[in-house]
Amino acid sequence: MYYRIDMTAILIASLGLFNPSTALSQSGLEEISGLEEIIVTARKISESIQDVPLSISSFSSGDIQNQAIVNVDDIAKFTPGLFMSNYTGKRDDPGLIFRGMESGNTGRNAQLASAFVDGIYLTGSSQWVSMNDIERVEVVKGPQSAFFGRATFGGAVNFITKTPGNEWRGDTQLIAGQNRRGDLSASVEGPIIEDKLAFRLSGRFYTYGGAWDNEFPGGEKLGAQETTAANLTLYATPKENISIKFRSLYSKDQDGAGVSFLQLAGQNNCGPFFDPATAPDIRPTDYYCGTLTRDGLGALAVDTSVDLSTPGASWPKNEFGLTRSVNLNTLDIKVDIGSYTLSSLTGTFKEDSENMSEHIPGELLRYYTYEDTTFSQELRLNSPSDQRLRWMVGLYYLDISYGQQNAGYGCVNTTMIYCTPARGPLFFGGSARGAFGGLFGVGSEVTPANSVVNQAVFGSVSFDITDQLTLNIEARHANEELDYGQTTIVQQAPAGQTGAEVKLNATFKSTTPRIILDYKASDDTMFYLSYSEGNNPGGFNTQIVEMAPEAAIVFENNFGVGPEIPEGELKNYEVGIKHSFANGRGFINGAVYFMEWTNQVFKTFLKEIDTNGDGVYVLGEDSPQIDFSGTGATDIQGFEVSAGYALSDNWIANLSYNYNHTDIKEYLDAPYAEVFGTYDASGQEVAHSPKNSGVVSISFNMPAARGGEWFGRLDSVYQDSTYAWVHNLAETPASVRSNIRGGWRNDRYSVSLWVENLTDEDSVVAARRFTSGLTTPGSGFKVHLPNPREFGITFQARFGQL
Repeated sequence: MYYRIDMTAILIASLGLFNPSTALSQSGLEEISGLEEIIVTARKISESIQDVPLSISSFSSGDIQNQAIVNVDDIAKFTPGLFMSNYTGKRDDPGLIFRGMESGNTGRNAQLASAFVDGIYLTGSSQWVSMNDIERVEVVKGPQSAFFGRATFGGAVNFITKTPGNEWRGDTQLIAGQNRRGDLSASVEGPIIEDKLAFRLSGRFYTYGGAWDNEFPGGEKLGAQETTAANLTLYATPKENISIKFRSLYSKDQDGAGVSFLQLAGQNNCGPFFDPATAPDIRPTDYYCGTLTRDGLGALAVDTSVDLSTPGASWPKNEFGLTRSVNLNTLDIKVDIGSYTLSSLTGTFKEDSENMSEHIPGELLRYYTYEDTTFSQELRLNSPSDQRLRWMVGLYYLDISYGQQNAGYGCVNTTMIYCTPARGPLFFGGSARGAFGGLFGVGSEVTPANSVVNQAVFGSVSFDITDQLTLNIEARHANEELDYGQTTIVQQAPAGQTGAEVKLNATFKSTTPRIILDYKASDDTMFYLSYSEGNNPGGFNTQIVEMAPEAAIVFENNFGVGPEIPEGELKNYEVGIKHSFANGRGFINGAVYFMEWTNQVFKTFLKEIDTNGDGVYVLGEDSPQIDFSGTGATDIQGFEVSAGYALSDNWIANLSYNYNHTDIKEYLDAPYAEVFGTYDASGQEVAHSPKNSGVVSISFNMPAARGGEWFGRLDSVYQDSTYAWVHNLAETPASVRSNIRGGWRNDRYSVSLWVENLTDEDSVVAARRFTSGLTTPGSGFKVHLPNPREFGITFQARFGQL
């Protein structure tokens, strides 16, 4: 361990160009030249991004416009080291993957990375967040448990919203593009009581018709989306030392079927790689070796026309997709008490979502609804920021209810062995949504709400050892209570008699420190060295709790798993430097990191396992499928670098790059065993993690003859190949996707023409191992493709005081 850290330090010293602050998003001459300072709040205080000893990227409202960022997916594209493996092609995927740390798919309450709005924790996905009301986005990499709390194991994304001022102003933006893309947003703000109370009212309507044809007669195109959002912000300063910001947002999404396709097992070209005689308890299966391409997808054999159904299927395709409503309320109060600041941050969040999709195309439908509610309260006290010794202390309370209200699976093909032949009509009286949970198919359930209560105390101390050397110590101690609602599991006795009822609840305690030593070599250069720890929420293996004692022992002895899933643990070692030069016209920043991930949760399933321990598998006596989550370990190492330079008064160049390598040390995986004959996947790399990723941006501006200026920008995003599973056999191709835009603007108006996916790149974006079918066993792959090349125009206008 210490050898690796010493080598990292030597590498830093020799290269002299790494820094934790990936200021990739600095995208204007005034920003690069230092005329406009970028302020971030990742450590619960306001400070310049160039003074923060963290790996952080910041996107200003200007960057959001210049780079045409419309959602968190775009944030991930422009942030090497952050990846979204959205293989479903829908806007309900919470999968923020920082530095190769993919979730073990253990539920909505156990994310490895999370998003926040004004510091308020969001459950599930953050793909509903509209960017029209965002002042700044901060992306912080590495464990952020000390300040942000639970489910920030790999990192955090914080959306900071705009605060209304004391002047009347307004703005509007209209985007129109191919495939019936329309995006209209507008806002107005001004004083209600001069110097005391101001408001901001904003709204957005977004629609996208989808880019992929649907062969079902009359069906919507795949990938259709619609969003309606409204926001009210009130900002009060009743006294000079008091500020109060209240914000209420409502957003609704109505999306069609996602852009995801299945490559069936019939396309597999390799495996199994073991003699079945050496592993008689494992069913061998073949696999796919090589790059998953568009041409290899059986469902995409005819141009861009996609048939997700079997001939003669009777369900209405327009019922497929996602319906989601979100309500977020935040109250931020700050009171200056002399030189000290007392802050209170209160938030309520509610998300209702309804989703219907083909779980297995042509065979199995899935319908489910969620209702998540959250209440959070944070209190903190900050000492004066101009002292040699500075401190902050805080209290935190979080109450979450995750409710899966309804889940249903329905058969399309009645010959499937897992479907009931006599199931009644598929739908009753029109709409499919809400109609078929519990009416037919392989089963449905109403799951009681899972609740999480997290209470924590956190704080930090910063001490200037010298004028150049500062020691920062941060820590959080959390107590988390997890309760699976009213669910009780009946534990079976050896003779099959009813045993004791077990209530699934547990308490997890954790202490997560972060220690940072930063050295300011000059006004332009800062080095830092940090050690931090993170923890991730725990859970339960419900099916193991249900087992007879002798069956549970089989899993304990062979797989090291029990009824309770422990919290994940992460140790992060990081060293970096940030440096500006040429009087602020350029910067070059970077970081090198090494992480040890233990209690790594993975989700797997086992088929035909002798769960009663008698040495013989018997259908009906032993379970044909056991779902459980085990724990493993992975080492992660890499580096990131970003640079920007104003080549002239008219040209600016930005570059960002991340190298990330994962090395699995412990990992048991059933699909891995079906190909290789062993459950042990150690030595492989984590799936859905590009080893290399980067962004290159070039922008220019020049005066126009009749006022204003002409401008242009080119962004090219590189993403390395990613594995579809820990087999490390099937992978997505490396790709480069470029966007270009240009136009005219002045202080009030802007008109630009743009082309997204300039080269019409159509390679697979994300892929995941998937069940090929119930009647045709074997591993297939669920994949997501990008939108094709699209043209459009954007008009922006600002009114009132600038």
